[in-house]
Amino acid sequence: MSVDATDRRISVRDLLKAAHAFDGFRSGEHLEPAAEAFITQIAQDAIEDDVQGLTADDLAALADGFWRWTLQKRAGAQEIRLIEAKGAHGRALGRDILEICGPDMPFLVDSVMGEIGAQGIEVRAMFHPIIQVSRDGD
Repeated sequence: MSVDATDRRISVRDLLKAAHAFDGFRSGEHLEPAAEAFITQIAQDAIEDDVQGLTADDLAALADGFWRWTLQKRAGAQEIRLIEAKGAHGRALGRDILEICGPDMPFLVDSVMGEIGAQGIEVRAMFHPIIQVSRDGD
């Protein structure tokens, strides 16, 4: 899972287009700015080898599941979940997804990745989008 300058990236345009299928990312006909930044960062992090066998629609479905989950989290809390990956139309993707959401914390990603490695678990891909959000009083 190392990144090299010669690695082929997935298409930002294709992933943004696939994301339009999910209501939670849109405001009317356009993607919400925060959702567009989120999807763009995922596409910029992803290389084709890491997401082999997944379509842009699959990646958009995974991103949508994470996005909807984060909308329900408590403000300021670190939340974590391990789920079975489901792609477009609920298709089982044959992998598990570890998701973490919370305020940006120095070394959190390094610490989690280190522990996963220490447990001998293979990581196929890791995405680390950071977006600014504002929450209402609820």
